[in-house]
Amino acid sequence: MIRIFLLSFLAILKLFSEEVVIEVLPDNERLFEERPVEGTIVVTYPANKELKTDSFSYQKSSLVVDFLRRVSVSGQSPLNVDSFRFKLPPMPKGLQTLAPISVKVGDQSFSSTPVAVKIQELQKISVKADKDLKAFLKLESIFIPDGPLYPGQKALVGYRYLFSGNIELKEEKLPLLDQEIFTRLGEKYVEERQEGQTSIREVMQRVVLSEPGSFEVPAGRAAGYRVEDRGWGPKTYFEPLLMTETPAFQVRVKPFPEAQKPSFFNGALGPFLMRAKIQAPPRLERGDRFIMNVTFNGEGVHSTLKALNLLCLPGWAGFFTTSDLPPQEKGEDKETVFSYEIRPTTVLATEVPSIWFAYFDPFLERYETILSDPIPIKVVEANGAELPAYVEPAPLTMEPKLPNEEDLKPLLLKIPPYESVLKSPPIYKTSYVLFLIPLALLILWFRFYVKEEEAL
Repeated sequence: MIRIFLLSFLAILKLFSEEVVIEVLPDNERLFEERPVEGTIVVTYPANKELKTDSFSYQKSSLVVDFLRRVSVSGQSPLNVDSFRFKLPPMPKGLQTLAPISVKVGDQSFSSTPVAVKIQELQKISVKADKDLKAFLKLESIFIPDGPLYPGQKALVGYRYLFSGNIELKEEKLPLLDQEIFTRLGEKYVEERQEGQTSIREVMQRVVLSEPGSFEVPAGRAAGYRVEDRGWGPKTYFEPLLMTETPAFQVRVKPFPEAQKPSFFNGALGPFLMRAKIQAPPRLERGDRFIMNVTFNGEGVHSTLKALNLLCLPGWAGFFTTSDLPPQEKGEDKETVFSYEIRPTTVLATEVPSIWFAYFDPFLERYETILSDPIPIKVVEANGAELPAYVEPAPLTMEPKLPNEEDLKPLLLKIPPYESVLKSPPIYKTSYVLFLIPLALLILWFRFYVKEEEAL
């Protein structure tokens, strides 16, 4: 501790000639072969500049550090003195050199000077494990759920170590955590617990099974020695080498069955509950915009939910239009809300129809269809005119009867009686016409005769 503050003070004095100073302080008493090289980094820099902790690098590779403390120095030019812990890969025994460690302060990169270190030989004491300790190491694979798998389904994969005592692994092969067919959700995480004399360590990763298909997960493997580490000096290793292996296994992601698949199914994995609610005034004009929120709750896979095409559902086409923009989506733990912008296109729309939604239950391996309740609305024309109310016809109070002659009199045409239509005209009118025919022939003959005489 005194050494760190002394070097920090010297670094502050050095700032009269340099703006940023980086000092690397290895843990010389703990430098052994096959063990990480650990130490402290002290960075002194102007307080008005930002030190980017994620920019540490060693030999052009990113270096992860742990922040320890900050000491602020006030004055005409205030300074910050930040301390970090670092860990580098093991080095061979003998004299070695730590390459410069770099970090960004403000827009510039600064580096430490190389540091010489001596790596000591690690002496191993190989003895048989004490039978009373019952040292053991066992590796198990984790794959949850243990059942049928479908596209979009989430799974928890990983490995479980069961061991007694302190085990230092010399070999570790965990293929289940590196399968490219999985889409990873977040980072790996570790859970540790103790059950009696057995220590349990689980390394797990949440994934999504994206596409249907089958693939084989190779065998996992781990091997190591039981070890005693007093925190200083060499470690003590105990033989024999403890080895464990998990069997290889097949993972099959099944496609959704085509049998009984609803036409409006869009890939959701349930189970879900659904409800619809609108934000609209009591009276809408044709073309007015209102909002409908469709909320999904339940234990289903919410990441498989997609916005519905409302106009393809029964009762929507011809009565409503939706916005060209996709509906807004809001997701929380076990709840997803889609907000749709809707406009009625006719005064005949008296309700917001039910929403038909289908999901697939991977545990029951079947499709389920749920409907929301219809929501009554009132739509009028833009000028305020309402659709005329529909009046039920009065029920019949007597037996229907055929019309009689008196009922049909107003509808009859004014025509002569049937007999007069077929009666012949008077005889004198016909004789008069026949007398004119020979008279006309006589006149024609006379004119023809006169023309012949004149010609002679």
